[in-house]
Amino acid sequence: MAKKDLKAQNSRTVAAIIGAGVLAAGAAHLGLSETQTWRLALLSIGGAGAAAPFAVWLTNLLPVAWKHKLAFFRLKNEMAGHRVVDLCARDPRLTADSLREKWPALFNADTEIEIRNSLWYDLIYRPVRDKPEVVQAHRSFLLYRDCAGGYFVLLTSSLAYALASLLSALPQIDIVIPLLFWLFFVLLALAAQSAGNRMVVNAVAIALDPPKSNPKGSPEPKTDSG
Repeated sequence: MAKKDLKAQNSRTVAAIIGAGVLAAGAAHLGLSETQTWRLALLSIGGAGAAAPFAVWLTNLLPVAWKHKLAFFRLKNEMAGHRVVDLCARDPRLTADSLREKWPALFNADTEIEIRNSLWYDLIYRPVRDKPEVVQAHRSFLLYRDCAGGYFVLLTSSLAYALASLLSALPQIDIVIPLLFWLFFVLLALAAQSAGNRMVVNAVAIALDPPKSNPKGSPEPKTDSG
């Protein structure tokens, strides 16, 4: 399944997750007692509904490489495939000997980390990218990555506005708003890391030992330890 299709499937969920965060930040800023009125509640919901698609649009403007760096908190060799050896070493389904035997170019100790992600992509991911375990992990990774990118946009925007309000007559915002956006960004980035790591090891496990068919011709289920 193409990445574009997975992103399209995630679009509404991304908007909902970002909208929920905007609504929570607005409620925290206005105060619980004030948000209990119907008028302010409706205004908050409307503001969240308007801000969420805008944040998604801004997220799509971020280069993919930047979103990966933000999700993994790394400036270099950020993709999970660069750490495929370490990730597989922690997975009970896999053994180092079997991995080196099947893909010596990738799992050789002398292989540079800079090329491991591309090797994993070409040798392992491509042949199994349509397997359900890989597709689901990939979809989750894209979802959390894009949500983290959206909250990073909101975080930087709120900080920029806070700075501008200190230097001008603009109304000031509560510090809780950028703090909430930072918290949501970190949590979603950690979720993206987990999904990305799971996608890597699931692809390796399936490529190493493809599911066998039972007597009725249905594939035997493969346990996902991630």
